Amino acid sequence: MAQGADAAFLVDIAGPSVPGIDVLKLQNLMIYRNAGAPEEAIAGQLEYLDALQRAIAENRLDDARQLTREQIAVQFSQLPEAERPNEEQAAAITQAQLANLDAGWFRDFMTFDPQPYLRQITVPVLAIYGKMDLQVPAVQSAGVMEGVLRRAGNPDVTVVSFDDMNHLMQPSIAGAFPEYGQIETTVMPEVLGLIVTWLSERFL
Repeated sequence: MAQGADAAFLVDIAGPSVPGIDVLKLQNLMIYRNAGAPEEAIAGQLEYLDALQRAIAENRLDDARQLTREQIAVQFSQLPEAERPNEEQAAAITQAQLANLDAGWFRDFMTFDPQPYLRQITVPVLAIYGKMDLQVPAVQSAGVMEGVLRRAGNPDVTVVSFDDMNHLMQPSIAGAFPEYGQIETTVMPEVLGLIVTWLSERFL
């Protein structure tokens, strides 16, 4: 975290400023709605995430795995019959989800609250978001980021949200994950230009 003596500034790109569970819930809500999922399916997914977060926070990993298996089965059952995976495909998808659940970073993210750490940052901060970002929605984190830093007394906070940009700061149509590899642009020049200008104004 950028509070050490060696940190002169922080440039944060698409960083969450709310607890991980809140990020995941809004992320899932937006992805499901963009896909046209029924509200009942959305509600079930959000309930699953809440239950999963509680199980992880209480170190009930067997319960977390069972919740995940059950939720995957529900998701398969909600698909039209022609779109449901066969037994082998279903097993592979389930195994991949369980492997993700077993990863330490995912469990940490589910229970992590960045705000106590953000309050400790005293160096200049530039936080950049894309309004088409479905992974870390700007509508959820941009305003909170600025508010937390300013209330903590940081005197130099700049938060910018770019229209039509996704999580990777690429020009995006829907912000969907499959677009990442399909978009030729790596990072929009406007984003790089902002970073250069911001740094030049403070350190040159």
